[in-house]
Amino acid sequence: MTQYVVQPNLRSIRKHLFAVVVAALSILLVSCKGERNSSIMFPLHAVPRIVGDSYVSLPSMHETPSAIDMTSGDFYFTRADSEFSESYLYRVPMGSDEPPSLAPFSSGSYNAGAAFDPNSRTVVFMSKEPTRNPELPDEWNIWRVRTGESEAIPLPVPVNSAASECCATFAPDGSLIFSSNRRESWDIFRAQPDGYGKFSVSRLTGSINSEHDEWPSYISVDGRMILFSSIRPGGPGEGDDIFAACRMDDSTDSWSVQRLSAPINSKAYEDNAMITPDGRAFIWSSWRQRPTGEKLADIYAIAIEAVSLPVCP
Repeated sequence: MTQYVVQPNLRSIRKHLFAVVVAALSILLVSCKGERNSSIMFPLHAVPRIVGDSYVSLPSMHETPSAIDMTSGDFYFTRADSEFSESYLYRVPMGSDEPPSLAPFSSGSYNAGAAFDPNSRTVVFMSKEPTRNPELPDEWNIWRVRTGESEAIPLPVPVNSAASECCATFAPDGSLIFSSNRRESWDIFRAQPDGYGKFSVSRLTGSINSEHDEWPSYISVDGRMILFSSIRPGGPGEGDDIFAACRMDDSTDSWSVQRLSAPINSKAYEDNAMITPDGRAFIWSSWRQRPTGEKLADIYAIAIEAVSLPVCP
């Protein structure tokens, strides 16, 4: 048998190793940047603190958290006037002195709630902009846009419907968790993409949905926990409370639910809860009264150790 001696291509090996090192350093820098900046942006205390008082959270406006883009290090949030006649998406670099600016895709007068797909550079948000689609009303619909672009399009049926849709967030597998009132009350659904631009939609089962309306805002990196708000009775007040749901069965998409205790929920309205990517801060929106007397929605943060979250299997 003839023996062949393979000579290593040193230039190719060096090039490959250089690419591996650059990729690893890029991931490390993004992770460190996100962890450092989120700690600066969101105060890590045992009691709730307003985020960016008179900077992000304004006494005369409503603000709710939306998402953190770990690639750019930007924090996205929604700001509406006191009467909710207009609503815009803003972004602010975490840990910088730059003032908040309008998100590039927030061109209409009523947009809210951005979410980033962890598997692509796609952003979804909700909008009341005209869809120019006879199947979709000009109410709340979920729109998508590529990161860095400004032209958005509404997601197709059956994600959007003749009813209203909102509050979309991406699961780790790329599916979309969102809320819709297509069954009269607002329920939580999952939209699973087929890879060809179409989706199959199913309603989540178990106690995560009820007759009292539910709106999701966050799903954990392992896909086992969803944070959502609901107007279910039995809370400390008469408005929305924040709940945590644990996935019980992968095959049936069934979920069990726990209402979060104080200091997260209060007699005021609470919603739009999320956990920062570094896992150190819990942030949400609350209408609790400021020390100066104002009582509009502000963004609050608290150290994750101060939150009684369920341990999901």
